[in-house]
Formats: sequence, C-alpha cells, structure tokens
Amino acid sequence: MAQNHILLIDDDAEFCAHLTQLLQPFDYIVEAKLTSLDAAEALKNEAYDLILLDWNLPGCTGIELCRDYRDNGGETPIIFLTARSEVTDKEGAFEAGGDDYLCKPFDVRELLLRIRGLSMRSRKVVSKVLRIQHLELFVLHNLAKAGKKQVCLTPTESSILAHLMSNPNRLSTTKQILQAVFPNSDDRSTAGLRQRMAGLRRKLKSIDADALIETVGRGGYVIRTSPEDICGNTI
Repeated sequence: MAQNHILLIDDDAEFCAHLTQLLQPFDYIVEAKLTSLDAAEALKNEAYDLILLDWNLPGCTGIELCRDYRDNGGETPIIFLTARSEVTDKEGAFEAGGDDYLCKPFDVRELLLRIRGLSMRSRKVVSKVLRIQHLELFVLHNLAKAGKKQVCLTPTESSILAHLMSNPNRLSTTKQILQAVFPNSDDRSTAGLRQRMAGLRRKLKSIDADALIETVGRGGYVIRTSPEDICGNTI
C-alpha cells in the first residue's frame, strides 16, 4: 500500500509548512500537529499511512508518544525526524517502536527514500501468512500468533521476523538482515538491530515463541523448522 496520508508531528510550524510543501508534489497528504496532545488525539480518531515524529514536543517527548502509541496497538510506521544524532538517541527511538531515524537537517530526497523503503517492505513478502512450528506471522497486519496468544508487532519487527521465517534453517547475518529490512537507510547499525531484536523477542516471549529465534555466536540469527534443532542461545 502506498503511504499517502502522513501525520507530521513537530512543534516548529515553519518546518511543518515547508516540509508539507516539499512533499505535496509527490502526492503525499500531510497533516501537521504541533503538540503531543493534538497528535495523540489525531491518532485516536484518524488512520495514517506514515508518522513523521520529532523528539522534543510540548506535553511529552516523541519517545513517550511513540511508546504509548505502540503499547496501545498502533502499527503505523514511524520515522523520527530530529536534530538528536547520538547513537544512544537512535537506540532509544528504535526501542520505543520507531521504524527509522533521520537527523535534521536532511535532504527531502533522503526522506523520500526512507518512506519508499518502508512502503516496499510488505510488498516484498509474497505470502500473507508465514508459519514455522507453532508461530504464525500475519505479515500485512504485523501480527504474530502462537496457539491462542497473539501480539502486535511494529512494521520493522514484522519485517525482521518475516525475513527470518522466509529463510528457515539458514543463518541470516546482521548485514543481511540490515540490507533486507533497511535497503535505503544510512543509519543501519548492529546496535540498532540488536535493540529491535530485543524488542521483538520480548513480544514473542509474551506468546511463548521467543525460543524460536536462535542467536548464532554474535554474527547472526536463525529460525529452525524443528524444535529439536533449537539451541536456545539468546542475546
């Protein structure tokens, strides 16, 4: 699905107006909110294809808004747009449920690459439902199920799990996963992937399926098709 309806959350009205103008020629409909309160209200009442989120906001931080949105089942892809450029900041954003991170100032062409990259992830998966052992991944809905339990995943978590489940019994190195899930991003990092994998594992643990992902040394990950093949290594 093309990502046309964008929610832009940033307290800089001039920046919002400028970015909205830049994105309009590419058929993106941008709705801007200047406070976390207004943004939270919009997220409750409207459906968006993409969220562009600043870190520093009146009311609460973008991190808090992102985490609250994910905790309440929000699945829309989120790209952080912020001047904060430390690796620890990026890790915090990914841990909260962000899907990508772009530092200000940025070239709008770079943002368009990130948006298109997120849009392409789901289209790369041929099957709508992936199954290994007792785990099912409903790719288009970013939903994982095991038995009677289920958990919502972020689009990035779903893409990582889909990559592993599409390559069972095959080691996927960190580099391979990063290239598959973040093909157009310069912010691909081993630390960022480890943060995302930790979040994915916590969610899979809630449905008793975290043991399916095996860490092989420090070089990669694999999902086995047979329980007896799982070694139980974790990070």
